[in-house]
Amino acid sequence: MGNSQAKAIPELDLDLSGAELYILSECNELWGRGTVEQLYPEMIRQVSLLSDLIARDPRRVQKVNAAPGDMIEFLGKKSQWAVCTGGGKAAFRTERGLVEEKDIGKIPGGRSYRVNNKFDQKLKPLSGALVMKEARRQLGRRCAEDNDELFVTQLRYGMACSDEDPPPNTGEILCFLFQSQEHWGIYTGDSAVVYLDRGLQEGFSEPSETAYVQEVPLTQLKGVRVINKYDQKLKPKKQGDVAIEAKQKIGERMTWGEKNDTDQLFVTELRYGVKVSDKRPLPEVGDLIEFLQDAKNHWAVYVGDGKAVHRAEHGLVEEDYTGRIAGGHSYRVNNKFDRKLKPRSSTLVVKDVCRQLGKRCAEDSDELFATQLRYGIACSDERPIPEAGDLIEFLRHVKNHWGVYVGDGKVVHRTEFGLVEEDYIGRIAGGRSYRVNNKFDRKLKPRSIALAMTDVRGQLGRRCAEDSDELFVTHLRYGIACSDENPPPDAGEILCYSFQNKEHWGIYTGESTVVYLDRGLQEGFPEPSETAYVQEVPLTQLKGIKVINKYDQMLKPKKQVDIAIEAKQRIGEKVTWGEDDDTDQLFLTELRYGMKVSNKQPPPEPGDLIEFVRLWGAYSHWGVYVGDGNLVHLQPNSKSIFNSLSSFREQYLPMNSAMVPDERLMMAMAIIKDKDGKVLEQSVASVAKGSKYRVNNSYDKYYEPRRKDVIVAMAKQHVGQKMTYNLCKSNCEHFATLMRYGVAFSKQVEESRVAHLFCKQNGRCYCDIEAFPPNDPTLHLLQQNAGLPSLQPMCPSGLLTPQNSSAQRLY
Repeated sequence: MGNSQAKAIPELDLDLSGAELYILSECNELWGRGTVEQLYPEMIRQVSLLSDLIARDPRRVQKVNAAPGDMIEFLGKKSQWAVCTGGGKAAFRTERGLVEEKDIGKIPGGRSYRVNNKFDQKLKPLSGALVMKEARRQLGRRCAEDNDELFVTQLRYGMACSDEDPPPNTGEILCFLFQSQEHWGIYTGDSAVVYLDRGLQEGFSEPSETAYVQEVPLTQLKGVRVINKYDQKLKPKKQGDVAIEAKQKIGERMTWGEKNDTDQLFVTELRYGVKVSDKRPLPEVGDLIEFLQDAKNHWAVYVGDGKAVHRAEHGLVEEDYTGRIAGGHSYRVNNKFDRKLKPRSSTLVVKDVCRQLGKRCAEDSDELFATQLRYGIACSDERPIPEAGDLIEFLRHVKNHWGVYVGDGKVVHRTEFGLVEEDYIGRIAGGRSYRVNNKFDRKLKPRSIALAMTDVRGQLGRRCAEDSDELFVTHLRYGIACSDENPPPDAGEILCYSFQNKEHWGIYTGESTVVYLDRGLQEGFPEPSETAYVQEVPLTQLKGIKVINKYDQMLKPKKQVDIAIEAKQRIGEKVTWGEDDDTDQLFLTELRYGMKVSNKQPPPEPGDLIEFVRLWGAYSHWGVYVGDGNLVHLQPNSKSIFNSLSSFREQYLPMNSAMVPDERLMMAMAIIKDKDGKVLEQSVASVAKGSKYRVNNSYDKYYEPRRKDVIVAMAKQHVGQKMTYNLCKSNCEHFATLMRYGVAFSKQVEESRVAHLFCKQNGRCYCDIEAFPPNDPTLHLLQQNAGLPSLQPMCPSGLLTPQNSSAQRLY
């Protein structure tokens, strides 16, 4: 070329400063390349077949070497498109909407053009032969697509798309029509879609409840729409991972759910790693995810972007996509403890997750780990949620730490510095185990939650009054500070304490109340009353409590429940205060042991004889104490004696001395005749039946007692045996003395007190007046038939002597 040719270049009306020039032939062969400065003026050659001159930015211009099926972009204010059909020709859509074919150089009308298969990364091109065949089939016809770009993409990829309506990316969710049915699928990146097939294409009237994962070419689908509506909330997995996982699932069988959203759940799990649908809302950060498994369900915490954190089988804390953790099993959001516990903020959950990732989990199970993250407290169906006011024991290597649960996963405790603070239970635990341990509930009745919480709020931030964390929490829960070193009383234990500045004795009922004898001291009277009433007072109102069970080594306490019930039943009773000023001790020991004991009335020892007052002192009942509050004694099988006495009083006492002696003798003989008796072992209290009793070994002065073990063994051998009972010859006193001394005798018989059985009442005797007047033959006949001695004045000492006693020695 000459200089005139070089000067013609600016006529292109382009700014060519620094630009490269591409000189092409009609066959799109590159003839020359260089900058304007390099080509002008020496190196520009005359080209007879010059068809086009392209002057563009080198970063945007590609070599034009089109192959059949390539998309040709004609550059301008609005690009136009054609598809190469080979031989330098291309098919394109005209402005009138017809399909025509021309040489590439003639189509644009002198504009620049390039090969631009811009959707090859998303769509798989059809073969060149297939593109040319379809293009030539449509020549001269009206184009079905609305614009030229849609026309050429339909030819190249089998799918119409454009920048305004781009093709799907690998891993994107598609909603489309296939065989007249709407489906959801996942695009795998090679012009194929993976979806759930319910057999609709087979022509069945109703879809199957079982679906199979299938693959269908993208070109067979209609109305394809990309639906990635959860991308703003969930982070999609990598495109390659989505495609690989989708391909691996082809052929799998799935059960179609009742909510008819199984296809959405399937594709969202592939894309995001978590199942989401219109009917199953997206999990929030911190939600508990329950994975339904055959043996035991697995638990994790959702942390966003389709991922969850869980405790793996080897105990390490790991993060993975929810779908991968599920391993093909179903799962769901299950924040089942939200009605009892307040979830922590998502920020705190994520912070704790980041801190624990890759480390060994402190909790023993996946559910405990997940609930610990969500609520700040580990709980499960096996480990129930603490109730407000529960004691929490934090396990330590040296000494365990204690706190009081106040709700929402928080605990109030005494810090090392003695201050009362509130914090999440997990933070206080510091990675160690903890548990609910209301260990004193069987002994103490917890206070109301409202009262306990009021005390808790009132002490926050202040210095704790108790010396240890355990004393602090037990005082909050029970109203009384206690610990293993200073345990609370058991039900039925005897307490000595201070109440209204006075020392009292009481019995603990096990319901945080104490039963005691009240003499009116709290009323402010200067002197206590001689009459006391059985009252009940809350344990929390008492001070200086000491447990005093000093007789436990000698006496066997009754069952705790029996003691508590009896103490409750006696509330309101009136008791006369004794002269020895030990009535309260006697009252409490009788409740605990079944017999009255005090410092002034020591407990009996095994082998001692116990005398019980009967009929206001008319006669005494006797037995042998065998230990543990029990007594062995002889007793008639029936109450015939007492019935006879009652009949005697009702029928004969009103009669005068003119009564027929035979009738009176008949009644008396009925009372003292032989009867069936039986040896029983019973508690002293049950034998006493409310009457007074005492230890009476007064015969030890005259007879040497056997060894204690021999007495007890002999008495126990007779338990359950049937024996003849005779009021005058073999009564309870005969049996008792026989057991202790080996000699059977009865002081009551020796003193001829039998007559008094019929008439003594309320401390007054009518024997000489009404029942048995002086020299009454009935009395003499009674004595004669019973083998009794005649009435003799008692010896001055009032005691039997071996010489004048009619006792029989039995072996």
